[in-house]
Amino acid sequence: MMRLRDEQVRALLNASRETRDVEIDCDDFLSLMAEYAEVRAEVARSRKASRRRALTRGSARVAAKSSRRSSRS
Repeated sequence: MMRLRDEQVRALLNASRETRDVEIDCDDFLSLMAEYAEVRAEVARSRKASRRRALTRGSARVAAKSSRRSSRS
């Protein structure tokens, strides 16, 4: 389950106020919220994977530098 920060909930409420001309029912709202949550979760997974790859690359660079230093000795 994904929790929204206060500012995210406010942004959703403001967006819904701005679109009053397009009325939606509860089912539509819940469907749109589920879609929003899925997109947010995918973004979070993507960011986490990017950080993991960056850390792996950083670790590989450190290991390579260490290996070069020890081979010079």
